[in-house]
This record gives sequence, structure tokens and C-alpha cells, in this order.
Amino acid sequence: MRRNSDFPWQDFDPDSYFEHNYRILRVEDRHILATLREFFANANVDRRHGVDIGPGSNLYPALAMLPFCDSVELIEPSSSARQWLKQELGTPASRWGDCWSVLRENSAYQRYDPPWARMAGSVQVTEGTVFELPEQKWDIGTMFFVAESVTPLHYEFYVAVNRFLRSLQPGAPFSIGFMENSVGYRVGHRDYPACPVGHDEVSAYLSNLADCNTIRIDIHGEPLRAGYSGMLLTLGRTRTDAAPPSTWEDVHSTSIDPAQPFGVTEGRFRTSARVDTTPIALTGVVEPPPPLRADLSVELAHFSEIDFRGGVAAMAIKLRHSPARIKMSSESLSLQDCSTGAPVISTCLLIDDYFLNVGSPSTVIPMLLRAADESGVEIDYIARESGCARSGSVPIARLLEELLAASAAEAEKLRDPKARRSSTKRHGRTRTRRRTDWTFSWSCPFLAAIWQLLRLGALGDLGAGVGQPIDWCGRPLPRYWWELPPVVRLRTDAAPFIADRTLSLLSTAYAGVEEEAQVLLERLALTLPALRRDPEKSNWPLDRISYAISTDF
Repeated sequence: MRRNSDFPWQDFDPDSYFEHNYRILRVEDRHILATLREFFANANVDRRHGVDIGPGSNLYPALAMLPFCDSVELIEPSSSARQWLKQELGTPASRWGDCWSVLRENSAYQRYDPPWARMAGSVQVTEGTVFELPEQKWDIGTMFFVAESVTPLHYEFYVAVNRFLRSLQPGAPFSIGFMENSVGYRVGHRDYPACPVGHDEVSAYLSNLADCNTIRIDIHGEPLRAGYSGMLLTLGRTRTDAAPPSTWEDVHSTSIDPAQPFGVTEGRFRTSARVDTTPIALTGVVEPPPPLRADLSVELAHFSEIDFRGGVAAMAIKLRHSPARIKMSSESLSLQDCSTGAPVISTCLLIDDYFLNVGSPSTVIPMLLRAADESGVEIDYIARESGCARSGSVPIARLLEELLAASAAEAEKLRDPKARRSSTKRHGRTRTRRRTDWTFSWSCPFLAAIWQLLRLGALGDLGAGVGQPIDWCGRPLPRYWWELPPVVRLRTDAAPFIADRTLSLLSTAYAGVEEEAQVLLERLALTLPALRRDPEKSNWPLDRISYAISTDF
């Protein structure tokens, strides 16, 4: 499947795009402008530095921010569109007067009426893409019909939305527009891609990243073009801290049905936005703390259904060699590292929760902790294997599958067609409540590869909450595995879950699985932006992943 960089963006025809989309002010755009007008006018911001990502031939998002900004930057990848925007900023009144007429109905806009001189002086056009934005540069922003309209891949859609929000300061008001369930579009004589997304998917994902609300705007009259079902408008503020949701309930409450295909919605749409416009003071760029990483993440074992049948004693036997291995790894890291201090090491366990008779978390986790205590090792984190397929509202496995699978035949290699029938190898999604998904079943090697990437922090472009543990210290354990976050922290003084290197202590039974996982990781290393960003990491991530495979584990 093609990606964003495979399309001829430098051939984008801005005149054709304007004539088809903005020459006449449509009812839907009038609705968007009126909603933006009230949102920004009540956001209590002034003299800000704004940004609009990927305007193409659309100046109305910049107009909507104009009264509240000293400067507005238009980030546009296409050279032809950049030239068009610069020319348009010189004489915008003739073609954007109808848009301004809608905006000026609020008195906040009337102080710059007419706005054309201010627009020419304070709006600048800059080359750039949504995938290469700086972090926390602007304090008000818009992005209209970009994330879903620059790629056919859902992975790149998720990254684009996340990168946009990360480019804004904490507490910044923002708005994002989407073409709902778009299948692509033509500009002049060129066809361009789209990623079909629906209301539920957009709302669930954005709710995990920001304080926002997403509304749906119906098509009025003749559709703008074929191949879309309406428009979506998200209004909100970026969060004032960079942390993921503090409790699993925050994520769980916004989950969508994983059985739904991408972009499919149920038609349960709200018609009006209720967005918090409480003033938030923004005093300069707030630098986030550096990401915390351990030097090494040690997977103590991989427990499946068979391992639990022997009880605490059998579990302790499986863990008994872990302390010695951790000591050896610590000494090895100390010799490699010239810095002072002992290496920072965290420990984790991956539970195969796809089996129905593993037992509940409230039963299994205390057994594991007793076994670890008897073996002289501490468990910092516990993860469930189904969390490698989906984390909250983010369908990790399906996003990575898009990147890996160039054909339907290759996609099938990532799935396990026997998952429904096999009593010893069930690696589909969990079977409980809304997380039931009989559409796909993922193979063991694919989930094992994702597990390594989560521990290395390589999937952060999908959102702050992906792979981030939720603190579960002292909290009662749930009855069902799906009620537990994908990764939980069990000790308050635990070293960070994400690490620079990983070590997995595994039974020989998993050797074949990990060999296949290594092949998938090699392919992902050529595909994932996070894995190929640093040219010095020529063999990343394989040079950061190690195993100790023995019959003792």
C-alpha cells in the first residue's frame, strides 16, 4: 500500500482545488466558520502565535485565528500551493469576503474589519509537513482536511494528528477538520489519497490526547464530490501536562468496538459542541521533562495457560534463575557504560490473556507476586498480550499491519487463521464485552515484535498513552483481563517501563516465535518513522533487543 511520500504533492493544483472547494461558500463551511468563530472568541486568548497545517488553497482557518494572533504561520508542503498562498495573501478580499462576513458577526472580529491589511502583514507561508513539526511551538492552531487526506494509511493518520497536537503549547485551543469516510479525491488531473475515518474512531482517539469534542456536519444539498459521508469538526485544548490519562477508566470510557472496520460509525452523532473555554494562562513555551527511560527492560518470563496450572511453586521454579541473569546483565551494562552509577533496570511479565481459563487478574497476579518473592525477584510491570494488539482506542496491530502488508497474502501471514479452533494457540483479540473481535486473529510473532517495540518506546508517535503504564499500586485487581490496562505498574519505586535495551528470558518453546519476530522487526525498521529517524541507528532496533533462551525458563 502506498504512503504519503509516494504521492505527487509537488504537482498539486491549488487553482483547481480552490475552484472546486472554496469558490462558493457552502452551507457546511458556513457552519464550520460559525462554530470556529464562537469557539475562538470565547477561548480568551490574545496576541498569540498561531499555525494552520496544510492549508492548500484554504485561508478561512487563518482568518478565524487572525484577531487573536500577532502572527499566523501556514505550514504547506507543496511548492505550488505555497506560491498560490503568497499571491492570495496580497489580494484576499475578493475571494474570502463571504467567509469574513460570517466571522465578523461576533464583535471580537470587528476590531479588525476589514482584515486584509492585517492578514497580509501577519500571515506567513512556510515550507513543511505535518510529519515534521516542532514540539510546543505554537499556542493556537488549526488543521483542516489534512490528516485523513494526505495518506491512505491509518498509521500515518494517527501520527499526523498526534504530531499536530504535540506542536502546540499545553492548554492551547485548537480545531481540526476531517472529511468523514473519505476514499480519495481528484485535484485537476491528479488523484490523491484519503484514509477513511468515522466519528467514533476520531472522537475516541482525540479524547485520549486532548480535552476536546468532535461534532458531525451533514452534507447539505449536492455533495462536494463523491466518496465521503460528511465532515467532522473537533474543538478543544491541548492538555496542560504531557502525561497519558491518569487512570484506565479515562481510556476505557472512550474505547471503540475493535470489531468495527476503520472508519465505520454507528450514526450516534452529537449536533452541538460543549467545549471548556476556561482561560488558561500561556506564558512562553513550556518545556516538557525529558522522557524517562531505564537502561534495560528485563522480561522475566512469558506465562501462558500451562504455566499457571502448577500454581505458585511451578511459577517460582520458572522465575528462580531470573535474579542471576539480571545481575549478569547489570554487570555487563556497567562495563559498557562509562558513566557513574549502577544501570537502571526494570522488570516485566507478559501474560497471555487470550486463553479463557488462565484465571482472573485478581487470582493470577497475587500468585505471580508470591512466586517472584520466593524466587528473590521483583516484578515492576505486568502486561497483557492483547494490549499489544490494541491499547485503549489505538488499534496498534492493525496500524502496523498496514505498514507491513504490501499485499493481502502478506497480511495473512500476520494473522492466525486457526485461532478460533485451537485450544493451545489462540492469539486473536480478547472475547469479553466490547473488546470481542472475531474479524482478525494476530500471530504470535507479530505480537512478540510489537511487545519489543512497546518496551523500547518506539510507538510513541501513535499517542502519549501507547505503551505507557498505568499505576496500579495498592488498587484492587479486577475480575476480567480486559478491565486491566495493557501495562500496569505494580511498584511505586519501579524504574521506567520504557528502556534503551530489552532482555527477554524465555523458554526454548518460544525460540521459533522470536526468530520470526526478528524478521518482522527488520521489516518494521525500514518502515516506521520512529525506527529510521536516526541514521546512526543502522541496525535499530535489533541491536537493542537480546534474549536468554533456556529450558530453565
